Amino acid sequence: FVLLLIAQRARQAARQGDGLSRRQAHHHPADQSWPSGCRHTIEVLIAKARLVHRRADDMIDGLDMGSGGNFRHHTAKGSVFGDLAIDDAGQNHRAFGTQTNHRRGGFVAAGFYPQNGYSGGRVGCGGRAHRLRSSRLSCSRHILFLRGSLPPVLKQPSVRIGTRASKLALTQSRMMQARIVAALGGAPEDADLIAPLVEITTSGDRIQDRRLLEVGGKALFTKEIEEALLDGRIDCAVHSLKDVPAELPAGLIIAAVPEREDPRDAFLSLHYDRLEDLPQGARLGTASLRRQAQCLSVRPDLEIVMTRGNVDTRIAKLERGEADAILLALSGLNRLGLGHLPRSLLDPVASPPAPGQGALAIETRIEDASALWVQALHHLPTALAVGAERGALEALEGSCRTAIGAHARTIGSLMTLTVEALTPMGEERFRQEGTLDLATLGTDAQTLKAVRDFGHGMGILIQAAGGDRLLLPEH
Repeated sequence: FVLLLIAQRARQAARQGDGLSRRQAHHHPADQSWPSGCRHTIEVLIAKARLVHRRADDMIDGLDMGSGGNFRHHTAKGSVFGDLAIDDAGQNHRAFGTQTNHRRGGFVAAGFYPQNGYSGGRVGCGGRAHRLRSSRLSCSRHILFLRGSLPPVLKQPSVRIGTRASKLALTQSRMMQARIVAALGGAPEDADLIAPLVEITTSGDRIQDRRLLEVGGKALFTKEIEEALLDGRIDCAVHSLKDVPAELPAGLIIAAVPEREDPRDAFLSLHYDRLEDLPQGARLGTASLRRQAQCLSVRPDLEIVMTRGNVDTRIAKLERGEADAILLALSGLNRLGLGHLPRSLLDPVASPPAPGQGALAIETRIEDASALWVQALHHLPTALAVGAERGALEALEGSCRTAIGAHARTIGSLMTLTVEALTPMGEERFRQEGTLDLATLGTDAQTLKAVRDFGHGMGILIQAAGGDRLLLPEH
């Protein structure tokens, strides 16, 4: 079918000349439904979409799209795909200039992005055509869906999302998948084609019988996923930000931080409402050194029971009576629909959560960080808060061998940050608190740097006071 259209277009092109290169509108019934000049603008957009050919891709071979080839220099082929996109878009839009990415139609779904990034699916029609491009196009994972019964005719970039395979990790990644698909103008039912999830088992998932500090720290939850990013097997990763080490591998960056969930710790128990209500010598389940130190600081009589595993595993241990109470992040419970389970919540100022707790991190290669589908996920107020918290983490050389809590909150333009570090058994507690006026700091980039420096400065003060006492001794 496509080849017949190409042949028909070739005959029309022979009669009309190279209308694309001269920017002349072709005579076509669809022209009548578009404002003057807009139809040929769309054809120019499609014609300028350069595609990289991968050998053995028969579909692209059939269209004679060699390495470095593009539609611009082939009137017939460029016009056919322009027609397909326009005819499909024309079924859904009354006038040019509205979103052309409705459902599965149009060229945003095809993976064509403006040269300066994705612009929400809107293409200007005032006689100025934005050049579209397909970045990192690998024909084996790129596809364009056309409305109706036509088979896929052109492969376009998908965004492969790396994720751990736990229920919570998949839930969080599905949330981000939906937002990425929406940013790319795709239909929800095509989510697994436009932004497929790639499940990766990490060392932290495999090792469940020891604390992370005994086998390599928090990086065990990210190492294999980051390797997949660097190897090009995935295009982004979704992490719980609290699990991301302060220092990232060269070439990678936290490109976006979506809006934060509730950062507080949750107290779960079958019989007791609060930490203070636990009987003398009660067993408290946690694998977090920070939670251990904070609880022992106020209840040194408690017995700490190491409870690792996913949320369901920890709750099951509580129900089997292996602990009298456990502490979990409220954010994870809320995302799993289990927000009704906590008996109470810990005060985030009295017991600051882990830096970044409740927030997600979208990690990409540095060169991909400016893609607008990435930036569509970003929430600046959250980024500022966790930036301050992670600044303190960096100063304290945060790892699973250091009990560190940090909590930033903003009212109006004033950010208040509380940072603390404790000795492993909670005997000593070192705290700093300060306020910063965000309205005086300049651009977003300048503000992000300022809040990170703000947190870093607090961490330096705590490090100076606590020194090596803050570190859990190595065995």
